[in-house]
Amino acid sequence: MNKFFIVLPFLSFIFLGFHHQDQGESKNATAISPLAIRLSETEIFPFSATEMDSTKGAQEDRLDRVFVGKTTQELNQYNLHTCLGSMLEDQSGNDKYAMAIFSLNRDNCQHGKNKIVLEKFLHYYEQGKANFVIRDELIVISDYPKRCYSNVRLKLDHQKQERNYLIEYEDNAKPMLEKIHKLWEIDLEKEKFKEIALPKNLQCYNPDYAEGI
Repeated sequence: MNKFFIVLPFLSFIFLGFHHQDQGESKNATAISPLAIRLSETEIFPFSATEMDSTKGAQEDRLDRVFVGKTTQELNQYNLHTCLGSMLEDQSGNDKYAMAIFSLNRDNCQHGKNKIVLEKFLHYYEQGKANFVIRDELIVISDYPKRCYSNVRLKLDHQKQERNYLIEYEDNAKPMLEKIHKLWEIDLEKEKFKEIALPKNLQCYNPDYAEGI
């Protein structure tokens, strides 16, 4: 009988020891679990929200930079998409001018932020590529077909001959435009875009219209 009472406390001591050990392991497992989750989130999302916003902002800032005075070769490092490039007719001198529209990507050409530039031809460089210098610039937001941009030749009532203009218009898929929202004269003498009031009964062909397409 005495031996029985001696063994019983000993077994109770062993049982309690295992019980405390299990609780300790359970607590350790509970403490490790959130750390494991945080590590997996870090692996899935290596950049913080602030860092991702900063990267996106840096990309968008390329169009916000001042282009005036820069050349085509200098702009090549910005890796922009050219939505439109068009030589402008000039009967007043020997200088050659062009108008171009840039965006961050192809989709933004019709739906997004664009930069329109007036550029003056300088010379040709490697592989016969033309190098221009930017003289003036505009930031616009396109939204096809409600808000489109292009250069056109117009002869207004008080003018003797056609001149170069930039228009903001709605593409109606017809030969003649019905809605022109804004009008800029492309002044090649002053090398500026000059916004002017819309003349009454202004008629203009649709620069995007192509019959049979």
